[in-house]
Amino acid sequence: NIPLDYTLGTLLLLCALVGIPGNILGSFFFSSKLRKDLVTSLYIVICFIDSVTSFTHFPVAIALFRGRRPGVFNDHLFCALWEVLYSVLQKISIFLVLLLSISRTVAIAKPFYKITTASVMSSVVGYLVILFLIPLLQYVIPPLRGEYKYSWDGAYCYYNFEMKFEHAINLVLVGL
Repeated sequence: NIPLDYTLGTLLLLCALVGIPGNILGSFFFSSKLRKDLVTSLYIVICFIDSVTSFTHFPVAIALFRGRRPGVFNDHLFCALWEVLYSVLQKISIFLVLLLSISRTVAIAKPFYKITTASVMSSVVGYLVILFLIPLLQYVIPPLRGEYKYSWDGAYCYYNFEMKFEHAINLVLVGL
């Protein structure tokens, strides 16, 4: 449906064109605060992640404007990198908001308890390492290997993985 694709593409472009500068301005605002506490640090990282997420909408919008033809998603490497990046950005964004919520809850429930910025940021780095290791392991371990494909329905790339039953049994046995 061409009018719907143009509408969706326009909305994605608007979100990106508002989201990128808005989040960059937010990053500058929080960076300029004199008090660099945990909450301020989390807001800076959230703004950065959200601006990069907004940037990843451009290839999808272009595909929608071109009748859902893949365009840059035709390049297998770009498709794989885009999917990994987009997936990691979604998960880390949720994780950061979770950390922000937990830190605010602890501040209310235990006002004298000090959560260190270093411990929270180390958990963010650890989670990022795990999120990037998963696609690497999917590439290295043959039974987990799938392929990155372009979705004509969604105008984006996704990871297609179909595990055969015998591979699943082997993985469970190896895990034991």
